[in-house]
Amino acid sequence: ASLIHDDLVDGALLRRGVETLNARWTSAASVLTGDLAFTRAAALVHATHSFEVVDMFTRTMGVMVEGEVTHLVPKERPDTKEEYFRWIGAKTASLFELAAGAPALLARASDSAFAAARQFGHALGMAFQIVDDVLDLSGDPERLGKPAGSDLRQGSFTLPVLYYLDDHPGDPELKKVLRHEPVDPTVIEKLIERIRGSLALDRALLRASRFVNEALEDLTALPDSPERFALAQLAMEAVDRES
Repeated sequence: ASLIHDDLVDGALLRRGVETLNARWTSAASVLTGDLAFTRAAALVHATHSFEVVDMFTRTMGVMVEGEVTHLVPKERPDTKEEYFRWIGAKTASLFELAAGAPALLARASDSAFAAARQFGHALGMAFQIVDDVLDLSGDPERLGKPAGSDLRQGSFTLPVLYYLDDHPGDPELKKVLRHEPVDPTVIEKLIERIRGSLALDRALLRASRFVNEALEDLTALPDSPERFALAQLAMEAVDRES
C-alpha cells in the first residue's frame, strides 16, 4: 500500500524494472488501490485481537504519512543530515519497527525483548533506506527499474548528496538543483558522475553499516534461536545488495 502511494507521489513509472500502477492506470485508480491495500492490512491487524498491535499499527501509519507530507514542502535549503535521518526514520524505519515489534507483542515477550525487537527493526530500516538512496545514484538503471539519480532529479537531497554537498558546497549544478531551477538532463548526468567519483557513496554506506551493527547488537537481547540467526542474516544483507 505504501509503495503504491509512494510511486504515485513520486511520479515513478517503474519499480524494480516493472511498471508501477500509476504508469498503467489513472491516478485515481492508483490511490483507491493503495487505500484498498491499507484497508486489507488494517483488517489483518485487527484479526490479531491485540489492542496493542492495533495501536502500534495506527500510530505507525500516522508517522509514515506525516513524514512524507513534511518532506513535500519545498525548501530554500537542503535538509541537514539530522532532518534526513528523521525523515527516513518516519517514512521507512517506522514500518520496519512495526514489522519487528508487533510479533514480539503477539508472542507476549518481555518489555525488554519488545524494546530490543523495535530497536532492531528501526536500525535495520534506517540502513535499508540509506542503501536504497546510495543505489539510486550508483545502481544499474535496468536492475533498479528507474534512471540513476531519480531522487536528485526531483530535488530530494539524500544522505549521499548531503555528504557530497559537505565537501563541494560550491558545485554550481548542485546549487541550481537546490534552488529548484530547471537543469538540463546532461548536466544532471555529469553531476551524478561527480557524486559517484567522490567519497559520498562510501561515507553513506559506512553509516548504513553502523546502523546494521546497531541492529545486530539489539538482537543479542533476544533469545538465541534459528529465528534470531535469520534476522541477523537479513540485517547483514541490507547493505550487501544491488537493488
